[in-house]
Amino acid sequence: MIAFLIVTAGILFLYKYNVLDRADRYLDCIQEADKALVEPGETIAYTVTVVNRSFWLFPYIRASVYFPGAFELPEEEVREESSWQKTVSRSMMILPKGRVSFRLQAVCGKRGR
Repeated sequence: MIAFLIVTAGILFLYKYNVLDRADRYLDCIQEADKALVEPGETIAYTVTVVNRSFWLFPYIRASVYFPGAFELPEEEVREESSWQKTVSRSMMILPKGRVSFRLQAVCGKRGR
């Protein structure tokens, strides 16, 4: 009975103060490339870091990176592909006050990218 009251009070607290309404306000996404300019045939390392600034656990976050179609990515990394865009997505879990990152290697195929 006491556990039921504690859980109910917790749920009412969450609804009253809209704590879970916009959970993404606690997350920061940082995207970095090791080179600003890339020539055709050169490889670029692209790092995506997601930082959790709160005490909440986020058990399922999907981070997506969009590359122009001219970039060549490893086949197992590409989630969606069209002639003008390639999408790479990763699912991850972020602990409270934690950070998760992943790194991609892409090869530039054309000039002007």
